[in-house]
Amino acid sequence: MKAFLVTAVLASVACSQFQKLGTDLERGHEGYDAQRNRTAMNDAHRHLQKGNYLEASASLNSYQGEVVDPKVYVMRAQAALGMGKIEEAEGHLTAATTLAPKSAPIALLRASVTEARGLWAAAAEQFEQAFLLDPKSRAALDGECRCLVAAGKPDEALFFLQSEADQFGNSAEYWRTAANIAFAAKEFGFCAEYSARALALGTKDEALVEQRLFSLCLSGDFATAVKEGARLPLGRLTPEVQITLGRAAMLVNQPSFATDAFQEFLASNPTDASAWLDLARAQFLAGRIERARQSAESVLALEPTNFQAHALRGHALTRLGFFEAAEAAYRQSRYHGAGPEETASWLACLEERRGQEGLIPVPASAAQEGGSGN
Repeated sequence: MKAFLVTAVLASVACSQFQKLGTDLERGHEGYDAQRNRTAMNDAHRHLQKGNYLEASASLNSYQGEVVDPKVYVMRAQAALGMGKIEEAEGHLTAATTLAPKSAPIALLRASVTEARGLWAAAAEQFEQAFLLDPKSRAALDGECRCLVAAGKPDEALFFLQSEADQFGNSAEYWRTAANIAFAAKEFGFCAEYSARALALGTKDEALVEQRLFSLCLSGDFATAVKEGARLPLGRLTPEVQITLGRAAMLVNQPSFATDAFQEFLASNPTDASAWLDLARAQFLAGRIERARQSAESVLALEPTNFQAHALRGHALTRLGFFEAAEAAYRQSRYHGAGPEETASWLACLEERRGQEGLIPVPASAAQEGGSGN
């Protein structure tokens, strides 16, 4: 009997130890899965930050057990969206929304998926909802404005962005975005102002500098555009800005700067006849008469019937003392389209110049055309 009792006790102890061992093993397995899942999410997060969406997806696929953390679905959606798998991303977001129905990050990502589908109006509404959930989200603000512009509503985007200036006004990126949207809305005065604010906050962006110069010209502030453009290396500006600055300089009577701007433009656009004509006018007004004659002849090499170039060549030849050649140039200008009264005034000045020293004025029509670039 005693032996039986000892055996029973030992069996009971053994059973208890076995159960404890089983529990410990189960806990150990759960702990292992939890650690593995944390590693998978950390790896996926690192891959997503680097834009390695395929690797991020592979890391998340190693996640073990039932998913109860909406972050897992959000990261899976980010990876799918990055790989262009929009429907798969929407599926993951639906699962994430079930776990966290009022999550700003989930709402933001859902809006991004809708934007990727090209549904601009719907995406703008979703970005707005994300912004309401997180009023400090620049990503939601920018997303709504971006989609409104794409939907053809830049004025609405600009109004919405301006309403948040008190909150985000210390951000250079905010003002850069505001400048871009103002340009899209053709509010060039606002664009110039917002570009200046972004630059004042330390933004180093040549494209933003050019956008400001271009906007200043389009808003009619030619003097400021030329003043700021003169402080920059013209060769680093785009050709479009170069020629715009040159024409702005002509309008504020700065032909020397205009000459430099037109020459930079022509270095990359040597067959642009209108730019050669602009250069000839600028050189003439700057007193570079022989250069003006050469530039006028460059126009005629490209457009032999350009009456304005013939006339400008005649002005230069008159100033240089080649009166017969100047008369021939004026008559060619008349033949190709110059008005009779205008031609008569040129010839009268030419006759006066034959016996006197003095300047022959640039005709009013030529000066006006110089401002428009036609």
